[in-house]
Amino acid sequence: MYIPKHEAPRTEIPGDRYFDDLKTKLKKTAAVMSAAVALGGAVFFAGEISEDEPESLADVATSVIERYYENVSSEEAEDKRVADDTGPSDQGQLTFADTLTPVDSKTPEQIRLENFISSYKDAAIVAQNTFQVPYEAVLAEAIVASNYGEIETIKTANSVFIEPVPTDWQGPKHKIYINELASKENIDIKLANGEQFRFVGDQEGDFISVKAYENGQPKETSMSGEIFKLMKIGGVKLEIISHREDGLVLIEKPIYIRKFNSPGESILRLAEIMRSYYVSDALLDSNPGWFIGKHAFVAGQPENYANHRLNIINEIRKTEGQPETGFAPPPETKEITPEYYLQDSSQIPCPVGVDRGARVGYFNGVTHNIRVCNIVDGITVNTLLAGNVYNMLQAAEAEGVNIKLGWGYASYEFQAEKRERNGCNDGDGCETPTALPENSEHVNAGAIDFRNVDGTLLDYGDPGHNWLKLHAHEYGFYQLPSESWHWSWNGE
Repeated sequence: MYIPKHEAPRTEIPGDRYFDDLKTKLKKTAAVMSAAVALGGAVFFAGEISEDEPESLADVATSVIERYYENVSSEEAEDKRVADDTGPSDQGQLTFADTLTPVDSKTPEQIRLENFISSYKDAAIVAQNTFQVPYEAVLAEAIVASNYGEIETIKTANSVFIEPVPTDWQGPKHKIYINELASKENIDIKLANGEQFRFVGDQEGDFISVKAYENGQPKETSMSGEIFKLMKIGGVKLEIISHREDGLVLIEKPIYIRKFNSPGESILRLAEIMRSYYVSDALLDSNPGWFIGKHAFVAGQPENYANHRLNIINEIRKTEGQPETGFAPPPETKEITPEYYLQDSSQIPCPVGVDRGARVGYFNGVTHNIRVCNIVDGITVNTLLAGNVYNMLQAAEAEGVNIKLGWGYASYEFQAEKRERNGCNDGDGCETPTALPENSEHVNAGAIDFRNVDGTLLDYGDPGHNWLKLHAHEYGFYQLPSESWHWSWNGE
């Protein structure tokens, strides 16, 4: 939109009377922006904007304030500039931009992130030095667990996360209450068993709606949860009235959590948990994206688990002027040949998964040294197969097929005991076919028995079997013809 300049002789335009009335006020106030908005609104409602020229109020204010400065004498403009301290006095006429005050453009989330980093980065670095978990990964996990430090347990238990402990825990502990939905029948069972809980009231305080019986007639009333429990235990006939569509009742049950001497100590404990549960030495990399991606996979977490933490890690790196990172590329899928697979792998680190150490494997009765890696759940294989298995499980998951359940490596002793359980007699065979330990690919850490999500062995026609039939060979795995669930590097 264009508002004509004041010239002599001047032709009055719609809205000029508003301009003249407010010019004096504009000269006398340092709040130029506020006056401009007010003036712009007056011009707008005076009808100076045509219907085919829509403008925002900010545009109107901009044009009006610029016109104002163009009509103030250069001496007045100079005085105004000095009074408002909007810029150096030798710049000539003011522009609208000169009147703006810089503002902090950080979002509340960015401010919370920076505050959290400032509070806990030192502790996270100590955790990294102690447990080799990248400090950005520790911070990201702590941020998620504590909602950027707003979790109440930071104040009450010096903890950025909740670590439940048993009631007989001898160390420092703190009682908290967690929500639980219970049916009316569950409430009766909890009361009969003497379980501790409290109601979350659907009215003011902890008051709940109940149906009481007077002379056999039901009457709706309300009472505190504690009074309800006492009366119910005392044998009074009462019934909870749930206002939820599912008919359930919201209660709070107490649990004990670990209490720390300081929040920094809880950061250290969090890193210890991350290290001990899911991560092998091969994953303790300086790249936090690599770490968090494999950590999530081994922990069986969904893809958004890792993505959320990776986003936080990159926000942390941005505040520190570091480039963004991503999940490390998957390990290379190797061609599995006898020469490659039967080499001594005891000194070859696990490319993924949890390192379970060196073992003695058997192939056709001959021993050789191997290292085994737990990829996920019970699936543990030779380190030489670990990358292939990891890529295979990932590829299946990407197509909506879960083949992460099953088992792989078995020790010599375990396989021997299994033969006994399966009724094997070296002379007469087995009730259930079971290989000798020295001939078993499980003992060689080269085979996987896959299971379905419901725990049953993978069978023909199951989604997992259908997928493996099409793709397992791409990763060097083949089915034992007599067992639909048994897949190995050589089909034996």
